[in-house]
Amino acid sequence: TPSRGGSRPASRTVSQNTSTTTYRNNINPSGIRRNHKILAIGPNPAYQRALTFHNLVLDALNRASSIKVGLGGKGVQFAKILHYFCPGVVILAQFVGGYTGEYIEKTLNELGVEQINVKTKSATRICTTLICKQTKQETEVIDPPGFVLPEEVNELDAKINEILPKVSGIALCGTYPYGVPKDFYANVLLKKKEDSIVLLEGFYPGIEEVLRSKKVNILKIKQKDLGILTNSTSMNDGVRILKEEFNVQCVLIGENQPKLYESNTAHLFWCLYDHYELT
Repeated sequence: TPSRGGSRPASRTVSQNTSTTTYRNNINPSGIRRNHKILAIGPNPAYQRALTFHNLVLDALNRASSIKVGLGGKGVQFAKILHYFCPGVVILAQFVGGYTGEYIEKTLNELGVEQINVKTKSATRICTTLICKQTKQETEVIDPPGFVLPEEVNELDAKINEILPKVSGIALCGTYPYGVPKDFYANVLLKKKEDSIVLLEGFYPGIEEVLRSKKVNILKIKQKDLGILTNSTSMNDGVRILKEEFNVQCVLIGENQPKLYESNTAHLFWCLYDHYELT
């Protein structure tokens, strides 16, 4: 582990086979520096529904045996899990609208997650997971996101700019709703503190522009998307290209199977962030 102010470790790939529970049980809370703030930017949250069926059949009437409602979207899940590991560290910036957005805001408030919300005229999207007990398969159905107006984009941008000097880490989480320009994340990085560590999570139009800034320290991406992004057939080649062309120090390879959420990303980011010993 480098000493405070020392050089950063070489590029590496981190396996994600350990469960969230195991991670949390291995943490010494007193060893985590809570004076630092992490800004999670998740422009595209979701109202998450999970419907369970005894046997899901296409082109037929299917009656769900149970339904669960919760929170979705990469930014929301990142903030929830990081807050779980270290309460009070994360600030979540997002767009919320309609009854779905109100539910997300209210639930996060009850959890104690600090938020920077911009209310939109369009309702927050709904994501539905269809779970078949018989086949043990899950199918994700995602509604199209609402359209965010230019003045709503400008409002969130201004609020983010105000908080950037106060944070030591930034997590750029997931896709944009319609109306958000594809250089939104890249513009955030132009204004960040020089020593802020940056996690980029996801694969979407405009990711190359964000990476070309060479300000992304950690990239979380699915293996198949890594191949598309780097035009490579080997994971090792893809990681090498990210290091050489974009100066990415660490790559977190996600699963190819769709899930309700991948809950250990936030904690891995925190561990890596703490490993770098920022002052």
